[in-house]
Amino acid sequence: MIVSDNGTELTSLAILRWTQERRIEWHYIAPGKPQQNGFVESFNDRLRDECLNEMLFASLSHARAVLRAWHYDYNHVRPHMVAAAASNDGAAIEALPGARLFRVWVNDQPRLEIRGYPFDRLDWLKSLGCFTEIITYRTRLFVPLGQAEEILAAIEPVGG
Repeated sequence: MIVSDNGTELTSLAILRWTQERRIEWHYIAPGKPQQNGFVESFNDRLRDECLNEMLFASLSHARAVLRAWHYDYNHVRPHMVAAAASNDGAAIEALPGARLFRVWVNDQPRLEIRGYPFDRLDWLKSLGCFTEIITYRTRLFVPLGQAEEILAAIEPVGG
């Protein structure tokens, strides 16, 4: 069974024909009730915002390659990058030469800190949701834990 919203991309005749040919049961959630399919709605939003809205596909094979890379990043790279930040060496942020992501504790609270970032990228990083604090006379840059996946995806876009 497939569960989806009533969006036009999922109610087309092609989709209906495809499900009938394969004898797949399709269930539509109630209009205006995305919480009935919360995990998928969240995933679809990320896929749309981070990949589909950002790319112009030249061909079906190009679309498949980009989606394969995004899928791999979503399932394998992001969770490991945040986990790697807990190591003594942190995790390299390839899109920011010399920058590393570290899991640190500040005032008994866990945080993700970006160290070694190019200073000329500070305003851009803050526009993505990162924030700074001055601690012992030094400006430190942090990624909010609750938004880490989204911010890290914006910093290191797939194929980018």
